Amino acid sequence: MARQNHGKLLALSLLFGVACGGDPDGPKALFSRDAATGLELVDPGSGPVDCSADRDLTLGVINDFELGTDGWFSYNDHTPGSFQEPPDDIYPIPTEELPSKSRCQSVYAIHIRAGGLADWGGGVGMKLVDRPTDASQFDGVAFWARKGPTSFPALRLNVSDVHTHEEGGVCDPNAPDKDPKRCGDAFGGYVSLSPSWRLYTIDFAEMRQGGWGMRAPSFDLTRLYALSFQYQAGNWDIFIDDVSFFKRKANTTSLR
Repeated sequence: MARQNHGKLLALSLLFGVACGGDPDGPKALFSRDAATGLELVDPGSGPVDCSADRDLTLGVINDFELGTDGWFSYNDHTPGSFQEPPDDIYPIPTEELPSKSRCQSVYAIHIRAGGLADWGGGVGMKLVDRPTDASQFDGVAFWARKGPTSFPALRLNVSDVHTHEEGGVCDPNAPDKDPKRCGDAFGGYVSLSPSWRLYTIDFAEMRQGGWGMRAPSFDLTRLYALSFQYQAGNWDIFIDDVSFFKRKANTTSLR
């Protein structure tokens, strides 16, 4: 876990862009076929979607992706022979047009595919436009997501505050592994993705650090710098859309 999280938010904090290694015609071809039958796996798309799932939330939109990704980037562990689309030498990463009426009124979303990752995995992330951002009036982060038929389901959301992001001036981005002052050990939480579009919420109160970097004295919601979605080693086919801060209206429960 320490190594995984280190790679994750080192990439997030430094925003580097290095071409993805490996033969894209190798793992990619295997990734889209059933291991037992060898038949190509075709994504059937989402099942029914509850377009009113956010009716009990007040949203502060971070990005709806209708006009592009506005600074989102991808990153991965560069396992030899692995692939990732879009690769991490494209910045910002592009959006993908969704099939007609596949998710309510949304037209574009992030779609990322990766295969053959064997170390800490990869992900997509962005620095908040207004840094630091005060999100103390919100309860957490909400987003829509789904997975393709070949994808693992576990996805971690990471939120970097003043203590865990290098721009905060508290942690040390040049500290070695396992150093108690190292940057990048963001607060976060996991969701398990469905093949159909769902709205996911993660409360700030439920988010925890990975435990491999600088231990923050508190989660400072008044000074947030970045967020990312992290996936571990394995094969991935993930759609992410409409990322927002949320505040739960009175007498409502978690959608997670």
